[in-house]
This record gives sequence, structure tokens and C-alpha cells, in this order.
Amino acid sequence: MTFKILTDSTADLPESWALENDVQILGLTIQLDGITYETVGEKKLTSEQLLSKMEAGTTSQINVGQFEDIFRGYAEIGMPVLYIAFASVLSGTYQSAVMARDMVLEDFPEAVIRIIDTKAASMGEGILVMKAVE
Repeated sequence: MTFKILTDSTADLPESWALENDVQILGLTIQLDGITYETVGEKKLTSEQLLSKMEAGTTSQINVGQFEDIFRGYAEIGMPVLYIAFASVLSGTYQSAVMARDMVLEDFPEAVIRIIDTKAASMGEGILVMKAVE
């Protein structure tokens, strides 16, 4: 069975590696002085910039609606999904993914959406993603 591997930017995987290995990296955000900064994409903050801004700002998890849109898109085309998540004790991101999965399964009960709480961050999470790709 072919499936799509998803993770989030907290895995600290290079975007080039993710592209080469067909892994979708979802971004978290940080809000500071009314400005929302992203952790993926062309205008993403570097790790150093992010850590500096986090000291003065507040972070935000990937929300349920974002996960729902992503999971629903894969469910519509019949693509199974494996989301390898940031540690649930460090963020509400994992719980948002679980809630979104349950919502999508109401409309697509045959969809396969697996979510793994890595209980890790940074390269601990990244290594698990790499093993899943293998």
C-alpha cells in the first residue's frame, strides 16, 4: 500500500530532503507584535530566528481546520496518510490532528489516517520520519 507521510516543521528536516523523499512538512506559526511568522515556505524563519522570537512571543499549534483540509484532500483521492507528530506533551498539535482525523472519518469512513505521537521533537522526531520513509 502506498501512503503519504506527513510531519511538521518541529522535526527539523531539511525541505530538500522532504521533497526528495515525498514527505509533506506542515508548518507551525509564531505570533509576535501582531505579526504571524511561518516555519515552512519561502518566508520561513530560520531556527535561530524562531528561537529568538519565541522568547518574546507565543507559539501556535497547527489548528484542527488546517489538519482537516489536508486529511480531507488525501481522503478524497483515496490516499492513506501517516502523520508523524510533534510530542503531545509539548504542543496541542497532536490533539488537533486527532480531532481533524475523526471529523474526516465521519465523511470518509474508509479513509486511512494514522497519527503517531513521537513523544519527541527536533531530530528525535526527524529520525522517526526518516525511518518511516525507509
